[in-house]
Amino acid sequence: MSISDSNTRTTITIPKELKSKLEEMAKNQNRSLNNLIVTILGAYLRAETADPDRTIVMAYDYSDEPVIMEYDPSEIEE
Repeated sequence: MSISDSNTRTTITIPKELKSKLEEMAKNQNRSLNNLIVTILGAYLRAETADPDRTIVMAYDYSDEPVIMEYDPSEIEE
């Protein structure tokens, strides 16, 4: 299967148990393992590069698709 010019292939080594958990998670969300890993890595990078005064939250909507939300904690009513 060919890939688009905007993507690249890479090989990583992960524990078998982690791969099994990711595969199960992907199956439960009706998505590919690749799509799940790309989503997780993207969310991690957004969180790591976000404004430190803001908070990143990853949640799931009713379709089981991940929703990345960023908010300023001072905007939340107590």
